[in-house]
Amino acid sequence: MSVGHRLDIPAVQRLRGQPLRYLGIMGSRRRVATCVETLSAAGFTSDDVSRIQAPIGLNLGAESPFEIAVAISAATTLERIPPEPI
Repeated sequence: MSVGHRLDIPAVQRLRGQPLRYLGIMGSRRRVATCVETLSAAGFTSDDVSRIQAPIGLNLGAESPFEIAVAISAATTLERIPPEPI
């Protein structure tokens, strides 16, 4: 995440193809759609784009910065420690 989102697209471009467990873009659905369009125009395939979690975090209805942080933490924890089947 960068200030004003200026560096988000270049950062995602540099991380393309890296063996990451989780990569997300923070922002409104409109901003995420704009980022996806920009990445697609830059040559990202649908597989590349599908690896990006956007908006970032679990959909918990988060609104405050604290709630957003919890949603992101929960999503990354699930990638690191997947739940066991019941």
